[in-house]
Amino acid sequence: MNRILSMMKNHAPAWLLSLYIFSFWILPQGWNEDNPLDGSWRYALGKFRGMGYSLGRDSWFTYGPVAHWFGAPMGMERFQPFPYYVLGIFVAGIIGICFARILAAGDFSFRTRVIVTLIFPFCFINMDGSQEIYIIIALFLLLTTCCLQEKPDNVCIISLIILSACGLVYKISLGILSLFVLLVLLGSLFIRRRISGTMILLCLAGYVTLLYVLFVVTSGSFDLFTYIILGLETSSKYSEIMIRNMSFSPPNYIIALVYVTSGSMLAWHASKKMAGRDAALCLMTVFLGTMLLLFKHGFVRADLAHMRLFYGSVTPVFTILAVVSFTGFNTKVTSEKVMLCSVFLVLLVIFGIMLKILPGETSPAK
Repeated sequence: MNRILSMMKNHAPAWLLSLYIFSFWILPQGWNEDNPLDGSWRYALGKFRGMGYSLGRDSWFTYGPVAHWFGAPMGMERFQPFPYYVLGIFVAGIIGICFARILAAGDFSFRTRVIVTLIFPFCFINMDGSQEIYIIIALFLLLTTCCLQEKPDNVCIISLIILSACGLVYKISLGILSLFVLLVLLGSLFIRRRISGTMILLCLAGYVTLLYVLFVVTSGSFDLFTYIILGLETSSKYSEIMIRNMSFSPPNYIIALVYVTSGSMLAWHASKKMAGRDAALCLMTVFLGTMLLLFKHGFVRADLAHMRLFYGSVTPVFTILAVVSFTGFNTKVTSEKVMLCSVFLVLLVIFGIMLKILPGETSPAK
């Protein structure tokens, strides 16, 4: 009985967080083709699925065939396809388990774990309907968990391979980011001599095989190469067409850069807790690459809704880094204490302001 109670005590925070994340997959959402945060694409994906068409076979866009699962229920449908919920359980499980491992690595007390776990979801305020964010967070948590350990975590590596393959078949930009994370991690493990070149080849072969099988099953097409090439071209042209510069754009660029710079301070401090210099370099490389892609995604259109999505994506990443850096407040160096406190103050102020002035999914984007 004591062993069971101890297990429940140790894993309760992870279960709470996993259930919270999964709730965004199962709770009803306000499907509306006129939704200000590109609600039309959800309606279009559901309509596309209902008509029996497939992205990657009948048409090509920035989204792929897995995105059909995320479309709104159409016609007589009451729920989304079953694989959608399977992916939700997988992502929620990754977030909960990896977050618990990070807390365990920081040697937090049970009370502190519960408090941190309850505070972390506040990063996702008004982010319902943006499941892409949770996939990004799962990718970053998997990487951070691997970088904190001296030995390679095979479960995390396999999970990263699965999530990376799903990412590319879901959306081209997410696939680029997920593959980037996977390659950087494998390269770091190879440089640290934690895995052999043969193992890297096996991992990449597993990724390609899973990617191809997943594409064929979800799209009904065998032409994966055409899907990737046309998807990259469409994504590039889409960015060129959707570029918008408004009167409020330049100040928001500066605010976003200050926000990312402050987060970079947290990343630099968190990198000191990684398992060696190569692991620290791996974390910083992925962090900077992720910030670059999210900045591009948020500010190419430069409308208020997409900028708000940018802050909703990067803030959970900063929170993870803050948790990893938590023991840094025990430092005896006064300048380091001042720096950390200043970084947290800047992040808190900017996020609070953006949360108020940037519209959510239920408020119009002017």
